[in-house]
Amino acid sequence: MNKKRTSYAFLMEMLWVCGFFALAACIFVLAFVKADSLSKNAENLNHAVLAAENSIETVFAGYDGDDAPREILSGFDRNWNACEYNAPEAAYYIKTNHQVNGGMLYVSASVHEIKRSNTEPLYSLNGARSLDAERRLDEKQN
Repeated sequence: MNKKRTSYAFLMEMLWVCGFFALAACIFVLAFVKADSLSKNAENLNHAVLAAENSIETVFAGYDGDDAPREILSGFDRNWNACEYNAPEAAYYIKTNHQVNGGMLYVSASVHEIKRSNTEPLYSLNGARSLDAERRLDEKQN
């Protein structure tokens, strides 16, 4: 009676290989999820920068000489399409403040993300423009 002993070395090796590939797959999936999250955050930051710049330039272009401080609120949905800041689909809003001090128009824009119960600031931008130079240019043209 010759009994052959079966070796389980091949089976153990295959289990180790499968375990290694399962672990590698988990790590790569986590890396791709993190990369997607970073990409979405970068995209939102890019949109926030553009929206803040546009908001400040709009105030500069539309300034009518009124020296009273003002606050303007604008809203955007998840795809950065304009909507009312208090609309149910609003996911982001911009708070733009401007005031005049010493012949300068100071404007600040702050972009916030609307979360469930609070807001989280995404980006802030400040700008200033001389009103005296504009007035002198208007006087020369008239």
